[in-house]
Amino acid sequence: MNGGTDVAGARDDAVRTEVTQWFFDDYLPTWVGVGSGAIPRGPEFILDYWAVPLHHSSPASREWLLDSEAVIGLLESNQAPLKAQGYSYTAVPDRRVTVYHDAGAAIEAIWSRRRSDGSEIERLAVHFEIARESAGWRIVGIQYAPTTADSLDAAGSWLSRMRHCESACVPGAGHRSHVEQPAAVARILTDFVDRIATTQRGEGSWASRRYSCPPLTTYSCTPGSSARPRATVPFRRSPWRTASPV
Repeated sequence: MNGGTDVAGARDDAVRTEVTQWFFDDYLPTWVGVGSGAIPRGPEFILDYWAVPLHHSSPASREWLLDSEAVIGLLESNQAPLKAQGYSYTAVPDRRVTVYHDAGAAIEAIWSRRRSDGSEIERLAVHFEIARESAGWRIVGIQYAPTTADSLDAAGSWLSRMRHCESACVPGAGHRSHVEQPAAVARILTDFVDRIATTQRGEGSWASRRYSCPPLTTYSCTPGSSARPRATVPFRRSPWRTASPV
């Protein structure tokens, strides 16, 4: 038992180091450099980091971006207003990396988007679902909410506040159900969030709804099979104002 635990711990540490370096030493500096104009690359660079399809969830909307054009469009809609306000860099007051397995992880962080003089444009609590694909690590889901907090604990961690997890079957899908059956997964997720939202409207105070949506796990299945979860996508709803995610 101890040997197995040690091996698992060492494996998780290696994956944590790998995904952390990819995210904070590659993805984030590239995103910032393009967004600030310091790196002369077009918006298509984001396809090296964001998966297609990509799920995007904010206090104001939730959607599946099912093709490259839509994913690139999301990036452009995020970076354009930042550039207009003199965006220069992103400070990261807090961050958290969770390893699920060799090919899956999540990263939560506080983003502080700033101008070159250090003044803040916006501050967000962000959550990324990350998967290892054939081309390497990719972000497959993004959630965010505006915050004034310096720490994830103060902002409220999605993972620690979610209740009543659910699983859903995606017939005919393999290991990447969101890629192989995007329409089916989109229907499942939309029904899930709508059902939770309807339930939460009857629960009373705004505070009780603030971090209300639990994670939903989708998995492939066939009649009579012993299906295993393939991807966990946490959702949340909030009345906060709209801001750009990543």
